[in-house]
Order: sequence, then C-alpha cells, then structure tokens
Amino acid sequence: MQHFKSENKHSRKLLIVGPGSVSVPPKGWGAVETIISETIPVYQDSGFEVFLVNSKHILDFIKGKQFQPDVILLHEDTAIRRLRFLFPNTTIVMITHYGLAAFPELWSSSYKRAFKNFKYADYVVCLSPAILKTFKRFFPENQLLFCPNGTCFENSGHGLHNRGLIYLGKIEPRKKQFELYKYFKDMNVAVTFVGEIQDERVASLIKRDSIAASEFVGAWTRSSVIQNLPHYSGLLLLSAGEADALVLYEAQIAGLPIIVSSSAAGSQDLSLPWIHVHSFDRPAQEILDFLEKMSLAGHEIASFAQKNYRWEHRIGSLINVLLSGEGANGKNHN
Repeated sequence: MQHFKSENKHSRKLLIVGPGSVSVPPKGWGAVETIISETIPVYQDSGFEVFLVNSKHILDFIKGKQFQPDVILLHEDTAIRRLRFLFPNTTIVMITHYGLAAFPELWSSSYKRAFKNFKYADYVVCLSPAILKTFKRFFPENQLLFCPNGTCFENSGHGLHNRGLIYLGKIEPRKKQFELYKYFKDMNVAVTFVGEIQDERVASLIKRDSIAASEFVGAWTRSSVIQNLPHYSGLLLLSAGEADALVLYEAQIAGLPIIVSSSAAGSQDLSLPWIHVHSFDRPAQEILDFLEKMSLAGHEIASFAQKNYRWEHRIGSLINVLLSGEGANGKNHN
C-alpha cells in the first residue's frame, strides 16, 4: 500500500488498484505501471488523497477498505467483481488496457471471461474511439467514458535521427515484429527491435540469423529509452491491435515521426503530417518515401507533443467523473 497525500485539506480519497505484477513505478518497461505512476501527481493536483494497491492478493484489497475511499480507479480487468464485493457502495471506474479490446473477434478466452464482469463497474474507460465504438455494442452509453492516454516523457533532445528506425515494445506475436523483420529483410533498412523477447519465432530466428541477432537487442531500462529514443529517424508500431500505446506519444515528444497500422493507432490524430498509417500488404518502400518526404523538423513534432499530450490535458473527463463520486446510473455512492 502506498499513500500519496494532497495539499488540499478537504481532499477526496482515491483508491487506485494496479495489476500487481510489476512495481509502480516500473524499474524497466511496464506501460500500465508507467501510466499509474505518471498520473498520480495529476490526481493529487486535482485534490485527491491517493492510495495505491498494486497487488493481486485479496488481503491487500481488504486493507484498502480502512481508508474508506470515495472512489476507486481500477487498472486490472480481472479484479472488478472482487472489488465490487468488497466495496458495494463505492463508485468504481475501470480502465481496460487490453490491446485487442476494439476487436472482439480476436479476444482471448481469458479476456472474454473478464469482460463479462465489466458490468460491475460504474464506468468503463475506453482509451480509443475504436474501443468506444465496440463497447457501445455491449454497454449503455452513459456507462462508457472516452479518455485517451498521455505522457510526461522526458525529452532528452531531438534532431539527432542517425540510427534508422526503432520498434519499441515487448516482442510478441500481437506486435508482429517477426513479420516486420521478414518484410524489411531484403531492403537496406536498419531497424532496432527493443523489448523482452516472448515470441518463440524470434527466439529461434536470432539463433540462426546473425543480422536478426544484432537487430533484436532485448529490453532497455526506462533511462535507456529516454536517452536513446531521440537518436532514431522514426518509430514503428504495426501490431494487430493496441488500446492507446504510450510509446506513440513518447516518440513524438522525442521528435520522431511514427508509422502505425490502423489497428495500432489508438487515439492518434491521423491527419498529423508526421503520422503514417501502413499495412503489410503495402510496399515497404512507402515507409521510406514517407520518411524521405518528411519536411517537419523534430523540434516541431516535439513542440506539438509537449503542448497536447501531457496528462493534465488528456484526462480531464476522467478526473471530472472521479470527483463527482456518482455512478453512471445517477446513484451517488458517497
């Protein structure tokens, strides 16, 4: 249990529940844990006294009862029914971070089971317009809240752009790094794949392919990401699905153009000139042409990102709901 006080003497009590598998803040890479860590100060500035339970154990949840929270913010899909049992009269707002949330045909069996219990939340936060559109098929509209991600990523410089392209994220089938490596293999394109390798195809590939072994560099620490990201000429994210990937915001603050699949775009404004939507059925040369024609300097991308992607500009709708303490059906739980 972590306790974050507010300078507001009349502050409301907010209990945040994390997934419990990675520390907050994460020592390495952990998107949900990064979101929790970066947004707590924004909640404090909004007048909340914050308690964090980042655990899977019910005894830790029970300890949270002693603080008598006014409202609960849940970042773990599987915990909603347990929380509702423990806090029957408290407003619960949950955020689903599942990368394939917008695509029911791709849901895993475990997500399907968890999804059935989302009805116990007062509000379900949708991180992208695509998720909101999908969830409207299952929930009354007043139970859904659109609220995209943001960032407080540190900009360690831009305009360097001398190391080719970077793909930053866990190496797993959903993110399609294996397919992208093969896609670019016969072209003179330098791509650095950063992330823990959890795709057996990639693990096997780097044992027999020395070029692949040099491009799949493993996981970086958070400080390494901050230090190295501005050196690249663009960021790739051609995955089968993303909720609203933090790395897209972070790359733009570092001054990088981004190349995304339509299913990975999240809440990005696709009209921005430094965002290119791409698919594997298009020629790889289109990516290189896009980067070559990019006329905007890195500092222009970074300046836009700094002004528009900070958490305090992104989560106003969520904070308003948390402050109200009122359920979607109009019932005040306090």
